[in-house]
Amino acid sequence: MELEHAFDYVFPIFLGSALEDAQFFTLEKDGFLGSGFFIAKNGVAITAAHVLPMPEAIPGKQVRIGQRTADNRIQGYVIESFVIFQKFDIAIMKVDIGDCKYLPIVFRDLWMGMDVATIGIPASSIIGNGFGMRCFKGHISWAGERPELSFPAPKGLSGSPVFHNGKVVGVISGNSRSEQLDDSVETIEEITNNYEKIRIVESKSIVQYGVMESLKKIEHCTHEIFGASTFAEMIEAINQTT
Repeated sequence: MELEHAFDYVFPIFLGSALEDAQFFTLEKDGFLGSGFFIAKNGVAITAAHVLPMPEAIPGKQVRIGQRTADNRIQGYVIESFVIFQKFDIAIMKVDIGDCKYLPIVFRDLWMGMDVATIGIPASSIIGNGFGMRCFKGHISWAGERPELSFPAPKGLSGSPVFHNGKVVGVISGNSRSEQLDDSVETIEEITNNYEKIRIVESKSIVQYGVMESLKKIEHCTHEIFGASTFAEMIEAINQTT
């Protein structure tokens, strides 16, 4: 996948009007929810679970994805259904788009120091009526239950694919926050009866680390919409059919 064609695979998720004739949208910044990406040729896609609101929370609206057209407009497609795995902050979606390009996924163990990259649409990239794609590269800095990344995940990047060697191994979930000491100054405020009152002033900065969910967690997950198959078996079967 060349970065200039990333919009064929990775897309913005937003709230849109349920009007049947509203195929094209003027997207508003407040309606932007996050990023997602296709993993099967029939419109099956993945995002982070927290990106998708429950239908009862958005009466009169639909959750849609946006795809850029040849004339640089954003065309909206309805998310027909989705399954949320709250435990893992991963959601599987079915988009009403027909045949589409998709990213190859792999279910594998992750380790500290593993080189990774992500492509998505942070909120700062929303310009006018369009979206700007951004790429971040780094490594897994901590390979725990929710692996930590050496780069931050700006708001809106949640739901983006995490790549290793050209295949998707996980999904951006959010950030972890840490503090680091930049400077410390110690001063004597007063001396009373031979006792010193000391004041210490510390300057700290906030450090953000991206957090991801591994696709390996859902490899063997089952659900009624998968039929008798596991998630991995369903995706393989879809992409192998002609």
